[in-house]
Amino acid sequence: MTEVVAALVWQGERFMACQRPAHKARGLLWEFPGGKIEPGESPEEALVRECREELGVTVEVGGLFMEVRHEYPDLTVRLRLYHCRVAEGTVQRLEHADIRYMTVKEMDAYPFCPADEAILERLRKAPPVTLLPLGAPRPEELLPLYEAVGWTNYTQNPGMLLRGVENSLYTLAARSTLDGRLVGLLRAVGDGASAVLVQDLLVLPEWQRRGIGRALLEAALSRFEGVYQLCLMTDDTPEHAAFYRALGLSPASELGCAAYWRVNVGNADA
Repeated sequence: MTEVVAALVWQGERFMACQRPAHKARGLLWEFPGGKIEPGESPEEALVRECREELGVTVEVGGLFMEVRHEYPDLTVRLRLYHCRVAEGTVQRLEHADIRYMTVKEMDAYPFCPADEAILERLRKAPPVTLLPLGAPRPEELLPLYEAVGWTNYTQNPGMLLRGVENSLYTLAARSTLDGRLVGLLRAVGDGASAVLVQDLLVLPEWQRRGIGRALLEAALSRFEGVYQLCLMTDDTPEHAAFYRALGLSPASELGCAAYWRVNVGNADA
């Protein structure tokens, strides 16, 4: 099994695609930029290296968009496509025959590698968002998101919210590919080895029921797939239970456990 990583880089409503060199296998077919994971590399490290070698840029790697397995006559690949953004440099055509940015509607005019077909199908249905690390928290975009879902304990204590975000183990932001607006957020705390707690998972009401919350959580599950336990607390409703069960999570009671919580209702902004 050949382990491969690739980058989903958006520029407005267009994503980057690269045409393979004519002399290589599957020559002149289109693909997402990336390449093989070398021994000792994490998928994220491999993707940064490949984009530097192929495109001459440094990318910031975000959440996993999709994973596929495909059997070619000459090899079997496990391909993981990650949301990315160009953090430094200008894209250069260092290895490919061509590089273009195309819309989802335009991509059917380009012959892609067979391993990418399932990804293209998902792109047709996916919401127009990219999942990237939040970066430095900004009150002007965080507070409207939390206000929109009615999480008043945060909005009434903005200092607590900002400190919590700054000290988080992991933050993943869903942003509109059209204008960069923050439309969803996942925030996790923990040690990253034995336990991770998904503290916040929220999506703007007008962007809900479009798969964004699921995409955020799937990306976190992939990021922490080697962690012993991943936990969260949520509303006790059939709808929430069905959502989390579908992603492989179980109620603590089914594990023979009980959860105990202390809420400091007097916690005030400092």
